[in-house]
Amino acid sequence: MSRFDLAEVLETGLSIDNAQRTVSVIPRLKPKDYASVKAVLTRLGGVWKSSAQHFTFPKSPQSLIDRVLSVGTRRLNQFHFYPTPVEVFDYMREHTDLSFFGASESSTKVLEPSCGEGALIRYLREFGEEEGRHFDIDAYDIDPLNVIFCEEAGIAVEQADFLSVEPRPEYDMVVMNPPFNGDEYIKHIRHAQQFLKPLGLLLAVVPTSWITSSDKKDRAWLLEQAQILSSSDLPEGNWFEAGTFDGVAIPTIVIQLGSASAAETTLSSDRYKESACLDFQLFIDNTESLSNRLNAVRGMEFTEGQNEIAAVVDEALSGKFNETAHLVRRYRQIYIKQLRAQFLAEEPARTPMAFGAMLQDQLSLMELEPA
Repeated sequence: MSRFDLAEVLETGLSIDNAQRTVSVIPRLKPKDYASVKAVLTRLGGVWKSSAQHFTFPKSPQSLIDRVLSVGTRRLNQFHFYPTPVEVFDYMREHTDLSFFGASESSTKVLEPSCGEGALIRYLREFGEEEGRHFDIDAYDIDPLNVIFCEEAGIAVEQADFLSVEPRPEYDMVVMNPPFNGDEYIKHIRHAQQFLKPLGLLLAVVPTSWITSSDKKDRAWLLEQAQILSSSDLPEGNWFEAGTFDGVAIPTIVIQLGSASAAETTLSSDRYKESACLDFQLFIDNTESLSNRLNAVRGMEFTEGQNEIAAVVDEALSGKFNETAHLVRRYRQIYIKQLRAQFLAEEPARTPMAFGAMLQDQLSLMELEPA
């Protein structure tokens, strides 16, 4: 075989014993080419036995390999996929609203947008059987090989790029472990939120990096949404260590969100604003560097003091301090107003003459003549 062709090796270059559930690679391949064949066989469940020089499978391998060939080998192994361990679902049961959300209903309609091999779906079904609850689950996955695995396990999955699926706000719950690469997980969460009913619940596994990197717009959005229902889960240290997910060298955490409309209602409420302002004031009082800057404002001219207060608020919300992870970024102007009332003397009154002089100065700067 002069030129390596993965599909050809899978179709004609394997010795398959369905009775013994073993597969051997017949041709001698270059190390790089053999690694490609091994990657596919391993993802299909094959385990290499060096003593016997073959792969062993938990079920007949021929049907799995045929399914791989039917979807095309070029489409395999190109997506970020990390199976969800049962410890993560156990955390959801114990520390999120999953255990009681929809418990009084006859059925809970659930969406799993990036289901992988269906681990979260299997855990949710088992949980439903234990609790006498029914979960009506729809699922998507972009990887055709994952779809094969799910169908083999009796899980109905639609192959699609979830981000291209038109939102339908008909789900009581979304449970997801989105792709982590870059900020892709935030895009998936924002899109998935649009599938929730007004009183729906979204549970997502995410990397913890966004908690201390909230200066980016998308990450600030996620922090704002997550803190409404997940504030107790956000402090540093309360997450899964690196390695919880096989092959993922970063810590992760489970967050929960409501629907966009529910979040807006909460964020617009006076009660939530008052609570946020108290949290902000407490943070300022316990941060010496910021408190000292604000105390110095009392001796400043009015405009200079205004600018310094705004600068203090921006530094507090910049992500520099881990303790500000729970603060609501959209309330920036409210925090500024709060601190102005506390540290800044009232703005000097402007007489009609002073206002006229100011207007004259503005017009002069604009090189215009007053009418």
